[in-house]
Amino acid sequence: MTAGELVAELADRSGIPKTDVRHLLDELGDVAREQLSAAKKFKIGSLVQLEPKVRKGIKKGTMVMNPSAGKKVKHPGKPPSVRITARVLTGLSKGDHLPSVQKVKKAK
Repeated sequence: MTAGELVAELADRSGIPKTDVRHLLDELGDVAREQLSAAKKFKIGSLVQLEPKVRKGIKKGTMVMNPSAGKKVKHPGKPPSVRITARVLTGLSKGDHLPSVQKVKKAK
């Protein structure tokens, strides 16, 4: 589902004009960015939880395997970085609303 389709569906179901729904989704995105930039978790109802996490860096000079040569080489180093992880919550991952395996395979 595209963003436009989502806006149209929400507008149809709620009776709210599309422009207001689009504005609401933009504001939801702004709130999510503010919370994540403050290193806080952000939960969207009982559907999804977004959380910033730190990926470890690699010290300069650490011996790592070069997959193409098959030999160990010294790594030039890489600083830690922040990634945003999304976790599906029970409101979305449980229940009889999930499609069958065959439906998912056909959709690909």
